[in-house]
Amino acid sequence: MAEGITRHIFITGATGFIGSHFLKNLLNSIGVSDVIYVLSRQPESFDDPRIKNVIGTLEAIEACDNELLQSNFVYHLAGEGSYNKAIDYDRINYEPTKKMVGILKNSRVLE
Repeated sequence: MAEGITRHIFITGATGFIGSHFLKNLLNSIGVSDVIYVLSRQPESFDDPRIKNVIGTLEAIEACDNELLQSNFVYHLAGEGSYNKAIDYDRINYEPTKKMVGILKNSRVLE
């Protein structure tokens, strides 16, 4: 990404297996002034000052709308993938994704 322009990036699932590898590679390719918002259920400690921990859940993603709307890029990598459990996948995976897209779709472009 271009130096001199601060990019804001929002990532869900960055603490999971795929997301952690994605985050590591992303950090190697962004600028020193770029900011990465990482959504996680609990406080996480990151060594890189460009990473800002956003405490929250996918089910209550609207609480993170400020960080979402500041972001130039959104990577949604979170979701429940184990099919052994008796859970409501629409409630866990589909509905939060739909809410997140709705927040972004109904917003005005900040730039």
